[in-house]
Amino acid sequence: MNITKLKGSNKRSGRCLLKIDGDLTIYNAAESHESLLAFVDDFKGFEVDMTSVNEIDTAGIQLLLQLKRKAAQEEQSIQLSGCNEQVCDLLDLYQLQDWLAPTATSNNTTEGV
Repeated sequence: MNITKLKGSNKRSGRCLLKIDGDLTIYNAAESHESLLAFVDDFKGFEVDMTSVNEIDTAGIQLLLQLKRKAAQEEQSIQLSGCNEQVCDLLDLYQLQDWLAPTATSNNTTEGV
C-alpha cells in the first residue's frame, strides 16, 4: 500500500489530501499504520482518496477507523472520497456506508511524501 500526499494539501489551511494506492489488507495495514496516523499531527482536515484501492479487508477498515478516531480526538475531520465496488461493499457490510461521503473528483496531482 502506498500513501501519497496530493498537491493541494496545505498546512496553513490545515487541509490534507491523501491517496491510498494498492491493497489495504492485513498483509500491509500494520506497516502503514504509523505513516497514515502521522498526518493527523500536521493537519486539521483530511480527504482520503480511495479510488486506487485494489483490495480491502477488515484490517484495512480497522486502519481507517483508527485514523477517524485519532482525528476525532484531535477535533479534526476526515472524509473518504472515491469508492470502488469492493470498498463500498465492505463499508455496507459493516454499516459504515454513511461514513463514506464521496466528493467531487478534483484534478489533484501527486506531490510525494
